Amino acid sequence: MRKKTMTMKTENTIVAVNQWNANFSQTIQKELVHKDFLSEVFLTDSKQITSDCFLISALLPKTHFYYNDVFSHFQQSYDSALILEVCRQVSIYVAHIFYGVSFDSKFIFDSADFEQYIGHNTYTNDINDYKVIIHSKVIDKKVKKNALCGLEIDMNIYINSKLYGFKSMKFSWITPRMWHKLRYASQKHNHIMQKTKQISKEVVCKENILNVVIGDFTERANIFQATIIANQNHPAFFDHPLDHISGILIIEAIKQFALAVCSNICNCKSTELQFKSIKVEFKNFCEFYNLNICYLPKENICVKDNEISMDIRIKTADSNESVLSKVTFIKFGKIND
Repeated sequence: MRKKTMTMKTENTIVAVNQWNANFSQTIQKELVHKDFLSEVFLTDSKQITSDCFLISALLPKTHFYYNDVFSHFQQSYDSALILEVCRQVSIYVAHIFYGVSFDSKFIFDSADFEQYIGHNTYTNDINDYKVIIHSKVIDKKVKKNALCGLEIDMNIYINSKLYGFKSMKFSWITPRMWHKLRYASQKHNHIMQKTKQISKEVVCKENILNVVIGDFTERANIFQATIIANQNHPAFFDHPLDHISGILIIEAIKQFALAVCSNICNCKSTELQFKSIKVEFKNFCEFYNLNICYLPKENICVKDNEISMDIRIKTADSNESVLSKVTFIKFGKIND
């Protein structure tokens, strides 16, 4: 991922970001990023640089039920989940606006690779600390039967003109008819919310218990496990109806699970850790009707200096072989006082 990051960090990119007078006065239409509520839309403007290169602006929320619920070592710090959501919206927007993808298309996210640069995570009340510009470049296209059906996008993320992080993501789309055929069996199942004992909100650095998305955390036979809690009434994770657990909720569950593991094995508090990077590959849909488990053998944990990396899988409780989402690594860097 470092190599990709460096290829995009050119002087021309920085100049383009700094010279663009983006409009931050209002957000785009919610339909362009598949949202039902304007409060969940963060993109504001766009500019095409080349046929496959774009600048997209976003304004981060100052108060948000989920994205501003960050209890950390810092008084004010960006939640990586918020930046990931901005990038998700960028990918959908680019597909619709610049590649003419039909608005009734159903999107499927295949993988995400994200790195947050340490030292660029805090903000003040200055409005510029809420202004984001993402330099997006399409580096690969998926074509089937002479029709474009997927993209791979590299994104350099700038906040207040400073490089905050990098994200690469692959996604594709299908027609509503194909989606119905693919998801028909799952849509017939009743969605019953499992009774799960939530983990302590302090362990996962949250102040609102409704934003805790894992429970039944256990350590048995050198294996850590926790159950994913999918509250379909949550205003951020389920802004609109879904027939599966969303990728952003899965990533949040993985982050919270990793924090819980760190608290268990390391001599440090969760507030002394800073999220650094994550790589996720989505293998199958994560279904509401399954008991979905975050699963981590201790042998898949690597502690080196001030960093902790983990290879976390998500699987169903009744199948050891069904990997729904495989995390290649999560790194946390201990923050020095």
